[in-house]
Amino acid sequence: MLVQEIDVSGHILRLYFEGQELWIPDRTLASYRVRPGDTVDIYLENIAEQLAIRFGNQDKSPDGKLAQ
Repeated sequence: MLVQEIDVSGHILRLYFEGQELWIPDRTLASYRVRPGDTVDIYLENIAEQLAIRFGNQDKSPDGKLAQ
């Protein structure tokens, strides 16, 4: 549902509830004891940036972003 609501192209979508990553496929939010009104944190990880860091291209511009 989140993928349909927000543009996550080029990103890895990670969900966290009370510090625990919600990552197991086919589990529901209720199975993690998330109730209506609770806050789930969403983290979008930039795939290109993470790959560049992992493979050694860590050249960054003055604004802190990876150099093009």
